Amino acid sequence: MKKFLVVLVTVLTLTALSAQEFTFGIGGFGMWYVEPYVGFKGLSIVQGADSQVLLYPGIGWVGDAYYREPNNTVMFDPTGDYFGAGFNKFIVNGKLGLNLGLAYDDALNKNWLYSLIFLKTTYQRHYTTNDIDPNLYFTTYPDKEGLWQNSVFLGLYYDRVQYNNNIQTASGFYAEVSGEWAPGFFANNLFGDSDYIRGNLTLKGFITLIESETFSLYLGDRIIADILGGAKIPSIAMRQIGGFSTYSGAGGAVRGIEGGRYDSYIKLINNFDVRAPFLPLFDNLLIPEFFAFFDAGIVDDLHYTLGAENTTLLTTGAGFALNLNLGGFQFDVGVYVSFSILENQFKPFNLMLGAHQF
Repeated sequence: MKKFLVVLVTVLTLTALSAQEFTFGIGGFGMWYVEPYVGFKGLSIVQGADSQVLLYPGIGWVGDAYYREPNNTVMFDPTGDYFGAGFNKFIVNGKLGLNLGLAYDDALNKNWLYSLIFLKTTYQRHYTTNDIDPNLYFTTYPDKEGLWQNSVFLGLYYDRVQYNNNIQTASGFYAEVSGEWAPGFFANNLFGDSDYIRGNLTLKGFITLIESETFSLYLGDRIIADILGGAKIPSIAMRQIGGFSTYSGAGGAVRGIEGGRYDSYIKLINNFDVRAPFLPLFDNLLIPEFFAFFDAGIVDDLHYTLGAENTTLLTTGAGFALNLNLGGFQFDVGVYVSFSILENQFKPFNLMLGAHQF
C-alpha cells in the first residue's frame, strides 16, 4: 500500500507540474449539498490521450434515513411518514486523484477509455430530526452516530456515448468496472469503524430514434451490479450503490421507492427509460422533457443470497422534467408519478432534483 501511495502521489505531482489547462465545474449537486471540482490537464501518460489531476471538495447538510424496524425487517409505511427512520447529517467529502486517459476519440472529443485512481475521504455527523432518535441509533452499526472514512478507489471506464446537450439526447454505450477499498488501517476507526470493499459494474446504452430541434425521442437502459464485503461494513454503505459517485440504493436507484430503503450487500438494478425532449427554450438553456420508466431490482436483504420473498423490486412511472444546460453544467428538476408493483403502492408525486439522467 505504501508503494502504491508513493507512485500515485508522484504521478499526481508530475501531471500537475506539467499542467497545460485548468478546468472547473460542478461534480455533484443537491438541495443543500454542492461538490465542485478543479482539474489540471498535464502530462499525457498514454500518448494521444488526456490525463488530469482532479480534486473534488464537497460540503452540505443533507437528509438521510434508515428504513429498518428494530427487528431488522424493512419498513413499509403506505402513508410515507416512516416515523423513526429519518435523520439529518452534516457531511464533508473529498476526492483527490488521477483521471488517466488510455485512448482518445477525436469525433467524441473525449477519452473513450480511461481509468480513475483516487483517494477518497468522507466525514458524516448525524443529527436527530424533531428531537426523535432514529432507529439507526439503536443498532450496533459502527456509524450509527456518523463516521470518518478514508478509501482508495480504482475504476476502468469505456465511454462511447455521444451527448447532444443542445437538445438533450444521447446515443452509444458506456461501461464501468470499479472497486473501492476502505481498510481499517486507513484511520477508519477514529470515528465510526470501517473495513470493507465495494465492487461495482455499471453498463449503460442509449439509442436515438428521433432527433430534431423541436422533438426528439430516445431510449436508455442501465444495468448495475453492486456488492459489499468485509469485516466492518457501515450502514451507509448498505444504503448506497455506485462506483466513483455513490447514490441511494436500492431504493432511489429503483425510482418510486424511498432512497436507501432495501439496504443490502448485493444489489442488481435495471433502469429502462423512454425520453422525449422537446422545444428547447431560451436558446437551448432549458429543455423540457417527458419521460417514462420501468425499473427492476433484486437485493439480498443482508443475507448474501438472492431470491428471498419481498426482495424483487418492480416500479414504473412517468413524468416531466426541465433540464438546465448551462455550458458544461447539467442540472434538472422534475416531478413524476410511480407505482410499486411489489408494494402495490401508487405515488402521485415524486420530486426529482439533481440528475435523473443516468
